[in-house]
Amino acid sequence: MFKLAQVIKIRKAHGLHGVLSCELLPAVSYYGFNVHNMTDQDLFFKDNTKLEIEKIFGIVKNTFKMKLKNLNSIEEASEFAGQKVFIKKEEDFLILEEIIGRKVKKGSEFLTITGIYDFNAGIVLDTEEDMILLEEVKEIYE
Repeated sequence: MFKLAQVIKIRKAHGLHGVLSCELLPAVSYYGFNVHNMTDQDLFFKDNTKLEIEKIFGIVKNTFKMKLKNLNSIEEASEFAGQKVFIKKEEDFLILEEIIGRKVKKGSEFLTITGIYDFNAGIVLDTEEDMILLEEVKEIYE
């Protein structure tokens, strides 16, 4: 069984020829996914429709342009604004965005996770009191 892990947010149409302006979500490097290997991965919309990527270009940090096959106008591309793009992962795989709102233990305190960031030095969990490296977390609580 599989579940979907969000990796990309389509921000808006870019230009007149069906190009999409996209953003790679924070922490997706945890899944072994990055902007340079995404054409090797099967990508899906929430309804399980598979994306057919024609090309990826204009990569700047976590933003890039994506051209899908059979998407040829700004009107068609505009319909995708705000859409989320996913990869399939094993059912027991931890999807980081799912832990927002859960608790981690630091010392004797339980702190609520409020955000997740990837600063290229490791994934950081933001809580209401402190920031904690994911690799330091032994357990995540409901």
